[in-house]
Amino acid sequence: MKGIIKKQKISVSAVGWILLVLLALVVLGLACGGSHQASMSIMVPCQFQGEYRQGEGEWAAIGKDSGLSALEGDVYLKGCFEWGLPEGMQLNFYLDHIAMSVSVNGEIVYMTSTMEGDTAADMCGSRWDSWISTGIQSEDTVEIHLKNNHRFGNKNAVSEFLDTFYVCPAERLESLVGTYSRPYWIGGFFTIVISMLLLGMALGFRILHISRDNLLFHLGLFSFFFGGYVLLDTPDISLKLNLVVFYTYGRQICIMLAGVELGICILEYLNGKRRKVAGICTAIMGVTDGILLLLVLSGKMILYDTIPVWVMIVFWLCIVFSGTCISEYRKGKTDNCLTMAFFLLMLISVILEFLNYFTYWWNSGLCVKIVFFILIMFNLVKAVISVSENYRDSMNAKKLGEELKNSRIVLSSSQIRTHFVFNVLNAISGLCKYDPVRADEMVICFSRYLRVNMDILKEDKLVPFRRIVKHLEDYVTLEQLRFDDQIRFVEKIETDNFKIPYLILQPIVENSIKHGLLPRPEGGTIELHAKTEGDQIIISVTDDGIGYDVNAIDGEDSLGLANVRFRLQYMVNGKMNIESKSGEGTKVTITIPNDSYLLER
Repeated sequence: MKGIIKKQKISVSAVGWILLVLLALVVLGLACGGSHQASMSIMVPCQFQGEYRQGEGEWAAIGKDSGLSALEGDVYLKGCFEWGLPEGMQLNFYLDHIAMSVSVNGEIVYMTSTMEGDTAADMCGSRWDSWISTGIQSEDTVEIHLKNNHRFGNKNAVSEFLDTFYVCPAERLESLVGTYSRPYWIGGFFTIVISMLLLGMALGFRILHISRDNLLFHLGLFSFFFGGYVLLDTPDISLKLNLVVFYTYGRQICIMLAGVELGICILEYLNGKRRKVAGICTAIMGVTDGILLLLVLSGKMILYDTIPVWVMIVFWLCIVFSGTCISEYRKGKTDNCLTMAFFLLMLISVILEFLNYFTYWWNSGLCVKIVFFILIMFNLVKAVISVSENYRDSMNAKKLGEELKNSRIVLSSSQIRTHFVFNVLNAISGLCKYDPVRADEMVICFSRYLRVNMDILKEDKLVPFRRIVKHLEDYVTLEQLRFDDQIRFVEKIETDNFKIPYLILQPIVENSIKHGLLPRPEGGTIELHAKTEGDQIIISVTDDGIGYDVNAIDGEDSLGLANVRFRLQYMVNGKMNIESKSGEGTKVTITIPNDSYLLER
């Protein structure tokens, strides 16, 4: 029954208004923070004054245009705070994959565990850190050593460190950073809830046999992994969860898996070569994730150092994905253009985020998070609307199934009519007297023919075309037994690796014999052709009989052709066309889409 019911389009105007409201809410919620620096504007930072040295370079004064980079060697700072730090005062700072040590008057007073060597690099995540002052006067010399333990890292890590260097109690820090982080926590938890809802709906549809569409399931997984990424990427995650390795690894694994699920979701909307290309890209993405994770688990690489490799590969894959989406949209091959447009917007935001990884135009992840929330809310609205549509479609499918069953019974019964059975048996009886060998062959042929028709009464399904032809050959052989040389049957089969329903060709051939060939004393020839043209399979039945008026056929013959059209349309999305000219013959052409579910694997 696959492909029987077409999905109905969602009201674009209604969804459009909903998305406008959602867009406003998302932008208002996420844009309120802007960046880590912006969140600090409500506090008075404790500025560090003095000079710096990058690697083995010269000492220079610290300024806004210093251009300090964590990727160009260790950074050494020497100077003092703009005011003294009394004993017991907590100094807070943000470390983005860098290690740090602090010396006062030549004596080390604080050092992160990651300064002890490269073996601790796995612990070097993004986190807020702090130390309690032992009493620092304004005239004391403070030296700070910043080190990047990774092959790669955040270029702006040193600038972020200096801009978030301030004094306040731990409770105040959690309150201030928590205010900025609240939209991300809400968005992350909300996304997880949505993912559970989508997965539950997908499971419910599958249990109730309402829909076999996998899109809801993969949208649910995509939402789950992206929601996990949002939660583990919140600015105050290190203040709430003192598990640096867990949220550092979890964040990267979630975004990797979310990328694969996004590719699968887009794949569901593509057709033809675009679907194959997108499938290859999705497979490459999954293999890339697997290889990188294996290298991490084997100790060959640190997870953070795999990010540039992953970014470069997925960046180009996203460009290919975008090309397939644009091509699909322009060709109008999808009934979900609005959904495809949102997926394309998501891909563009991912590409921009990858560019931002190297350029640092804005706070990392902000663009893709905003677009994601809009996309997932759109799909949630669409999924809710689809509940009623799927229920209605399931009822229509059930009704259609009954109609198909009735048409099958009518057609199958028509092929074993009493007079046909008696005529065949009489012909075989006559053979027994002068050609018992052939009579035995005809008995076997007739029993095989009856067995197939009886099986059709029990079950209706798509079967290989070569089996249909074999059944048709048995039928023609039985008719030739009755009418001798009046009927000649020719097969010109160029392709047969596809499936069609039973009882499609036999009623057509029966009409050709009854209305085209038998009225001619010399009989005639029926030719069966099957070939592939582009993305379609063409089957034709041609006879050189007297021709007949298609509209003049009534009774069982008319009902048989109507049932053939009905079964073609709703079982394989096929069409039938009849051309008949008086004195020249009749040609019946069946056109079937060359879809993957029709091809025999």
